[in-house]
Amino acid sequence: TSPISIDYGLTSALGTSQAGTCSVISSTNNYCTVQLTGLKANTVYYYKCMSGTSSTPVYQFRTAVAPGTSGQHIIFAIVGDTRAAGDHVSPDTLITGRNARFLEATLKTKYGANYWTKVSHILNGGDLVMAESNGNEYSREFFLPFNNLTKHLPTYVSIGNHEGNGSYFFNFMKYEDLGPVSGGDLEKYYKFQVGNCLYLMVNSNTNFQTPAQLNWFTTVLDAAKNDNTVDFIFLTFHHPGNSEMWPDGNTGWIQTN
Repeated sequence: TSPISIDYGLTSALGTSQAGTCSVISSTNNYCTVQLTGLKANTVYYYKCMSGTSSTPVYQFRTAVAPGTSGQHIIFAIVGDTRAAGDHVSPDTLITGRNARFLEATLKTKYGANYWTKVSHILNGGDLVMAESNGNEYSREFFLPFNNLTKHLPTYVSIGNHEGNGSYFFNFMKYEDLGPVSGGDLEKYYKFQVGNCLYLMVNSNTNFQTPAQLNWFTTVLDAAKNDNTVDFIFLTFHHPGNSEMWPDGNTGWIQTN
């Protein structure tokens, strides 16, 4: 694979470069990751992705409002179950693409062509793919259909049952810095704060309906109760507690705990 990097800066001239790593998923897909550090809060950055001598066009994104900042409009989109229909052999990605285009069109209608200057991020309730066992599905069912949105907006995913506890999800979605700092769960569930809004991304899959996660959850809520920089708390999880749309999916662990 070619050397991978991101060139970025405060103008379209860019000026700063950060190298990354790349791994081969299949004969047709590589997965590459670059971590940018030291960015200013609530600031527009320009960037392009480099692979050897090839590059993407220059895109833009806005960093999050700094944690603890009040008096801001924190606007975010919520989606879920965005995977393809059918089976993993011949998935129907038409609905996936249509949903992504509908969300993009809605954001442009409400907030203009540069919607990403007003919208903070996307919350995704999980089930990005039909079958976690096939790493190629992440390109086909998530990265490609949603790339017009995700090249501008950070996306935070609460893992679904179709991802389960799969290694592809945790290799592709880089939430290690946001999860528990001790124990073995690391990025299995996590939290982040934007302005005065705290977001808890709960893992509702059966194998993580555990005392460890409940202890983390309770500890985070107790800390937030005594934190005057937190005014709002949002939870995202895949399995519903009580749902009129899909009552068969109602989950007692979510309801009770």
